Amino acid sequence: MEAFRKKETLSDNTHVEYCQQCKGCGMWGIGDDPYMNRYDKNCCLMYPYPDHKPDYVINNTGVCTYREEV
Repeated sequence: MEAFRKKETLSDNTHVEYCQQCKGCGMWGIGDDPYMNRYDKNCCLMYPYPDHKPDYVINNTGVCTYREEV
């Protein structure tokens, strides 16, 4: 176990920019839900809590079918 701890490193994912296509979409920020009050959160009008945006939208690897340009 001690050998494993020496190899263990913490990652800093604070610089990752999630949900980039959501930046110009009109489906986030509607209402006062704390899970969708920013474009880079995992919920929006089309994916309300407890549901969440698909991984491909969050990780910027696919296009959201509900994207609505504002």
